[in-house]
Amino acid sequence: MQVMILCGGLGTRLREETEVRPKPMVEIGGRPILWHIMKTFGHHGLREFVLCLGYKGSLIKDYFLNYEAMNNDVTVQLGARSSVTCHGEHSEQDYAVTLAETGQTAQTGARIKRVERFVDGPRCIVTYGDVPRPSRIPELSNVIARYKADVTRSARKYIRDFKMQIWQARFNDRVVRDENELSRIRQYILTRHSRNQSRGAAFFAPGGRLALRLSATFFISVVRRILHFSRKISSLRY
Repeated sequence: MQVMILCGGLGTRLREETEVRPKPMVEIGGRPILWHIMKTFGHHGLREFVLCLGYKGSLIKDYFLNYEAMNNDVTVQLGARSSVTCHGEHSEQDYAVTLAETGQTAQTGARIKRVERFVDGPRCIVTYGDVPRPSRIPELSNVIARYKADVTRSARKYIRDFKMQIWQARFNDRVVRDENELSRIRQYILTRHSRNQSRGAAFFAPGGRLALRLSATFFISVVRRILHFSRKISSLRY
């Protein structure tokens, strides 16, 4: 079964990294996110990939076109009969990677349709290019084979394991410091407001605008989670 990876998005939520490269090429532990995804699937025997390229797709093409030279020792013969000889082997010898341009602004459905001609079998797995650890692949493959549905969707429950700590809030022009009222604001945000602005400072609540000052411990807890996740990914052995 082939694996289709969506790599064409703009990556606006990671803008500080994606100004110069597509999000799948952002590195974790010295390797692109895309590499981690492919190695995870490859570990379970899925080694044929179709990459749906878009935003800065040329950088992904360059990465794979130069993969042999960048992952082996090489001898370069200069002159009129120039040649490059790679020495040794890496563990991705049997990977097949199709790099398909699907447009700069295409949506998910359009990208999938535009690479349809590269899919050989009746089914394939489709995943995003910014998810370092996809769902449980053996179980997913078994479900696909068992039910033979037109579409099988896999989702992972998101567990919030850190607390949002607010030490001051401003609702319109009124400063809120009462602990009970801050607790109600915190509960409202966690249960009703799933997306905050880029710096986590302003929300829109019924009746006005709510501005928050989050405690330093909240940001520290978030940073710790990110660092823990990065170390976990970088220590993987495929």
